[in-house]
Amino acid sequence: MGNFQKIASISLGLDLEVIARDPRFFKILTNRWPGRVCLVIYHDDKEGVAHSLDEKGIRFDYILPVHSHEELLKVIDENGIAYYYQCDDTIIELPQSLKVFRIHTAWEDVRDAQAAFQEHLDNPS
Repeated sequence: MGNFQKIASISLGLDLEVIARDPRFFKILTNRWPGRVCLVIYHDDKEGVAHSLDEKGIRFDYILPVHSHEELLKVIDENGIAYYYQCDDTIIELPQSLKVFRIHTAWEDVRDAQAAFQEHLDNPS
C-alpha cells in the first residue's frame, strides 16, 4: 500500500462543538482531508446538523450520535478514527493510539461560539 493510500484510509473525527470555534478552518480541513470525516454529536438531530454543515461547505462522511463516553470509544474504534478534535477536556481515557487535538475554552466561550456558529448558519454572508 502506497503512502497516499495509507493516509486516505485514516479517519478524522470531529466533535461538533469544535467546529463552532472556527468553521472556516474546519471547512478547509475537511475538504482537504483524504480519508473519511466522522462528525460526533451528543444528540440525535443528524438531519439538522447535516443540513447546517452542508450549507457551510463542511465535508463529512458520517454523523455519529453518542450519549456516553463508552459510545464515543465504540464509534472511535468502529470507524477507525485516528485523529480527533474535541473541546471537552473531561474525556481522559481515550485510546493511546488516538491523536487528540483539544481546543481549550472557557464554557462561556463555547456558548458564545455556538451562538455565533448558529447565527452564521442562519444568516450566511
